[in-house]
Amino acid sequence: MRYFLIRQAFRWLGVDELYQQIVVADRLTQVRPRIRNDIEQLLAEVNRNNPFFIGKFTDFLDSVADVDDFTFFRKYSELPALSKQQYADAGLTVMPTAVVKNLQGQELLFNGRPLQFLSRLRSGNFLMPMATGGSTSSPLAVQMTKQHAFSMLFTFFKCWYRMGW
Repeated sequence: MRYFLIRQAFRWLGVDELYQQIVVADRLTQVRPRIRNDIEQLLAEVNRNNPFFIGKFTDFLDSVADVDDFTFFRKYSELPALSKQQYADAGLTVMPTAVVKNLQGQELLFNGRPLQFLSRLRSGNFLMPMATGGSTSSPLAVQMTKQHAFSMLFTFFKCWYRMGW
């Protein structure tokens, strides 16, 4: 009965297919090409459309277009990293303009309103607070799609399951 209710909840939230892909299917085989594809899509998107990152990955994306996975990941690891302070100084410019215009409309709120919270999860994109392990302990807000959020959640639980918990 519990399994049935969980499946119905996943269907209502629109994540049943994600659950099948992440938990049921073994995604640990041939994962490098998928990770590479996800990274390339993300970098291409922000390179074109994000006010803070426009044009910053053009050279990298051009240089890795026809290389093997090993070379791609080596070059990717050599990209400069931004510090938390640089992100703080950049402020909202690191977020897409459409998100900045509707920050309150995309907040994922938990405070005692489960139906509104579940509706937001079902609808798609939202901002999700993420804790950091840094010395400041300042939270970051990350825009996530429903696929990213549930992929993170399901992967987390799948790891627990594989470790015998």
